Amino acid sequence: MAAKEKLDMFCYQCSQTAQGTGCTLKGVCGKEATVARLQDNLLFAIKGISAYLYHTRELGYTDPEVDAFIERGFFSTLTNVNFDPGSFVKLALEAGEMNIRTMKLLKKAHIETFGEPVPAKVKQEQ
Repeated sequence: MAAKEKLDMFCYQCSQTAQGTGCTLKGVCGKEATVARLQDNLLFAIKGISAYLYHTRELGYTDPEVDAFIERGFFSTLTNVNFDPGSFVKLALEAGEMNIRTMKLLKKAHIETFGEPVPAKVKQEQ
């Protein structure tokens, strides 16, 4: 990208969005495009983590550290007071760690609930 080229932006994360439809050049709140994209990526990561976390909870397993991360991640995007790109990069890295932690918890929940998976022969008709 050329140094003078501006990033396109679309942000719909707060009640201040331009004309209630979303900011497209710079946030009415002062947010730059880079931060809006980092916030969107964080929200997508939280959605993925939450999907697997939902299944762990169905099996009776929870992780307070993952829960705290989700709250912190939502707070950092929904309050619109933190526009530091570096803090969102750190949250993105932490999201990766929380995703792995959640997947390990789900694996543990499945194994302890249903047993260790084993290969099985399947009859094939010809």
